[in-house]
Order: sequence, then structure tokens, then C-alpha cells
Amino acid sequence: MTKDPEVAKDFTQDIFIKVFCKLDTFQNRSAFLTWLYSISHNYCLDQLRISKRMNTEPLVENYTQEIIEPDQSDNFLAQWHALEKAMNKIPVEEAKLLRLKHEQGMSVKSIGEQYQISESAVKMRLKRSRDKVYQLYNKQLHCNN
Repeated sequence: MTKDPEVAKDFTQDIFIKVFCKLDTFQNRSAFLTWLYSISHNYCLDQLRISKRMNTEPLVENYTQEIIEPDQSDNFLAQWHALEKAMNKIPVEEAKLLRLKHEQGMSVKSIGEQYQISESAVKMRLKRSRDKVYQLYNKQLHCNN
């Protein structure tokens, strides 16, 4: 369908991730192979439709050099270190909540169930924790500059 082996490899990887994430929705109404084919076929059609609407160009050599600037990576590392320091300055439970939500991708509902608190309580704790980290992060960045 793609007429490009590299694009086909990318699609295959995306499809297997999609199938893996949706494996619990398979209901045995048809053969697994039929279900897999249906997802694959629809995914490819969607991607081909999208690619027709969007004009893309391959990266030219000089663009890739601009992307990998040492100053930018140094700036990123400084921001990363400032964020880590800010996370280490807040209470452990608050940092754990933020990590569950933002690093592990846990839903608010799941966090609430784990801590046996309401979803609104989880949201409020996340907001307060994010606000603390944001303030500490900004203070850390300004002190380093």
C-alpha cells in the first residue's frame, strides 16, 4: 500500500503498538487475523489519506546541523537539572504523584484508586505539586543564569 519499504516499516511498528494497546478490546467475534488485518488496513488507509493532505519534504543536510546545536543541548541539560532539583525539593509523596501521572502516564482515576482518594483530590494535589515544582524550577533557572 505504501510503495516505500521504510514507510511500511514505520506503519508496521505503529500498528503493532496500536494492536498491543487495544488487545483487551478483541472480542473473539472474528478470527484474530481478521481483526489484525482490519486494524492494519484501516491504519494504512488513514495514514495515506493524511499524507495526501500534508506536503512533506525530506530534511536537507543543513537543517539537521541546525537541529543538533551544542548550545541547545546544554540549555536542555540545564533545564533538566533544574527540574530534577525542583522535584527533589518537594515532599516525596507529591513527587511520586507527579511521576505517576507524567512519567508513567497513569490516569487520574487509577491514581485515585491507588491512594483511595477522589479524582478531584488527585487533580488538586497534582496541581498544587506542579505549581510548587514550577516555582522552584523558575527560581533554580534564574539562579543559574
